[in-house]
Amino acid sequence: MTSELRENGNVSRTMTATLAPDGSVTVTEGTASGEESIRYSPTAVAIYRARVARLAGEAEATLAAAGAASVFTPARIPSRQG
Repeated sequence: MTSELRENGNVSRTMTATLAPDGSVTVTEGTASGEESIRYSPTAVAIYRARVARLAGEAEATLAAAGAASVFTPARIPSRQG
C-alpha cells in the first residue's frame, strides 16, 4: 500500500507499507532527503490490528446508540474470497 502526503500541491513524502510472509510489515518513507524504513514485528502488527478493531467497534456502537446509520462496511479481501 502506498500513500502520498501533498503540501501546496506537491508530493512531499511517500510512504509504502509492505506485508511480509511472516506477518511483519515494513514501512518505507521517502522524502527529498532520502528514504527510511521501519520494520514492525508480527506481534506489533497483531496488537495494532486489535486496537483498530476495538476503536472501530466503539465508534460503531456510539453511532448506533445515537441512531446513526452504520458508516463502517466490512473490508473486501479478494484473496480470502471476500
